[in-house]
Amino acid sequence: MANRNFNGVQINSSATIVEQAKEAIDDVRNRIVKYDVDGSVSLAASGRDIPIGIAVIEAGYNDISGNESGKIEAGDDIDIQIKDIGYVLAGSYIEKGNCITAGPEGKAVKAAAGDFALGIALGEAAEGEMCRVLISRTAGSPEAPENGAEHITVDMEADAGYGTMKVSDIMGSDIAIDWDGTKGKVTGTFPKIEKWDDLPKEPKDGHFFAFKINEKYKDKKFTYYKDGVESSTKEKAGEDEMFWVLRIDETKHHKFVSGEDEVIADLDFSGATLK
Repeated sequence: MANRNFNGVQINSSATIVEQAKEAIDDVRNRIVKYDVDGSVSLAASGRDIPIGIAVIEAGYNDISGNESGKIEAGDDIDIQIKDIGYVLAGSYIEKGNCITAGPEGKAVKAAAGDFALGIALGEAAEGEMCRVLISRTAGSPEAPENGAEHITVDMEADAGYGTMKVSDIMGSDIAIDWDGTKGKVTGTFPKIEKWDDLPKEPKDGHFFAFKINEKYKDKKFTYYKDGVESSTKEKAGEDEMFWVLRIDETKHHKFVSGEDEVIADLDFSGATLK
């Protein structure tokens, strides 16, 4: 084995780094951040975002009045903790020992299978409280399927579930889904449905996405989240609850998680065009 001397190698053991903000943030303190394609950073918003770490509590403006504490402008430096034990703002209830990931506004939430994890909660925290965390980032679950076929089906020729319309009638023909495990970024142009009389709930107009959950989840529990907030839970999903029509005009992120914390489908419509 050759002798090597590393005296001239610079190895930085610091727990923090400094990066520039991509955009203005009202309060970055104790929020989870991610890299953007240009190398700047912004708030991570879901488990599909790869976390760098946590903006330290001293990040942003130091406003003695408290009105603008933590505020940053585009291009400002952000001090980010990337390892060891720190504190992150909880976006929902977190139990000690939970694996946590990013949720809306860079707040921490419990990770589901396939999410990119920030670390492990070392204490309990309610929504809005600080959670002590051991930063130990991990990649998405290796068991995640290569596409969503094992979890959901999008059949353009199927009935849309209400009246005589087909899925292709409400979604058009320009839709594409870029699957990453159970996560799908939906792009393309959605036509607007001016009035869907057979739809059982208001509003009856807008832009819609239809799909069917795999039968293996029938008679099992799953929870539906809209933009990271729990919307409904099916304790024992029946046949009618296997087919879903999502209205995507306001809500851009729709997530379905099984009772075993398995991500059934995690759909992102932020890149879609609403005609």
